[in-house]
Amino acid sequence: MDFTKGSTPGPYPVTFKGYLASLTLHPDRVDITRKFMGKIGGARNATIHLANVPKVQYREPSRLVNGYIYFADLTDPARITAWNTDTEKQVAGNSHAIMFTWQQRDTFTKARNAIDAATRRSPGL
Repeated sequence: MDFTKGSTPGPYPVTFKGYLASLTLHPDRVDITRKFMGKIGGARNATIHLANVPKVQYREPSRLVNGYIYFADLTDPARITAWNTDTEKQVAGNSHAIMFTWQQRDTFTKARNAIDAATRRSPGL
């Protein structure tokens, strides 16, 4: 299914593979499941209810830096960066963020479009 042409994501759940983690989009929530190496930086598996997410932040992957999708709820830091002394404010250490490499940029775009469509339909967003 091509999400880049404005179509809504079809039968749920829809799974996108990121860097050392997978994002599964359901109608009301997002599940982020990490491999063992993805948990070393402090991040854990997470279930995020879309109704509790006031903002989703995106950074496109480039040849120099990985991109990410960050589901910021009210208890999370407002902004995350690549380098920070607090692991929760780092992209790799935050359980509500998933990273994508340059080679995964098509998957990033499809995930972003699907998330945008789901958050438009989710009540409270």
